[in-house]
Amino acid sequence: VSTQSTWAANSNKLPFQLDSLVDDIDVNVSIDRATFEELIKTQLDEIRKTFVNLMNSTTVKKEQLHSVEIAGGSTRIPAVKQIIQEVFGMTPSSSLNADEGVSKGCGLQAAEHSEKFRTKKFEIQEVVTNGIEAVYVHEGNQEKVLIYDEGDNASDERMINLRTDLPVSIALQYSENVNVENKFITLYQIESENARNADLELVFRMTHNGMIKMEKVQVMTKEVPKRRKTTEPAQEMEQREPANNTVACCELKFNETSLGGMVQEMLNHFSNYEVQMIREDINEISRQEAKICSKNSFTSTGPL
Repeated sequence: VSTQSTWAANSNKLPFQLDSLVDDIDVNVSIDRATFEELIKTQLDEIRKTFVNLMNSTTVKKEQLHSVEIAGGSTRIPAVKQIIQEVFGMTPSSSLNADEGVSKGCGLQAAEHSEKFRTKKFEIQEVVTNGIEAVYVHEGNQEKVLIYDEGDNASDERMINLRTDLPVSIALQYSENVNVENKFITLYQIESENARNADLELVFRMTHNGMIKMEKVQVMTKEVPKRRKTTEPAQEMEQREPANNTVACCELKFNETSLGGMVQEMLNHFSNYEVQMIREDINEISRQEAKICSKNSFTSTGPL
């Protein structure tokens, strides 16, 4: 961090030292700003692309922006500041603490999601960055229904209606404009007796981990029109209310099969490794506390 901060104001070669990187091996090199920016050219291009896509996906114009606040260690890189100024048309502001701003926000959000902490209520509106659609087959044709579009509020519940034969398999995948090799996300197999042209209502929601989940599947049926009598004497004949509403008939069970992401064995490995690191952190904290207590006790009593 110290070297990175100095690069922001100095284009000469600067030393970079890192003690005991691995197996007591120290790192000691010199690098100038031009070489450093050449090494991270791919990352700089990705940053520029992200900012350009942001401006293209919103109706907000450059002239409507009040300020651009930056936080995080990479914002110290002059090339990043230059990209921000070129894309947004203004010098970025750095009034926040670049080191602590993001970490404090992550800590507060984690505490808010936890049941063990009570925090002050604050709202974070997360948006969907990649469109997600449902794919199924009906009468031999592949059908697609958009669930979440890019820019939608991630906290909103989504309900889609479709007509298909039962039982049916519904795959969730990223939209066609999402540039990923494997677009498939997960597969849902809806259990039911054989039925043709069933009207279904599917309910989806984004979890706080950013994963889309199907919460409910219901079979919809047309509401039976109710008979009613008019109050006017000249219209004593019975009339029926319009029958254009549908109601849930029954809820169907479904199974989920993940098609993308990590295999379960790898997830278990990382989960066990995380538990091990937590235990090591707890032991290290206990060791440091015991060391401090011992040092304080020795200081208070003094040498013999």
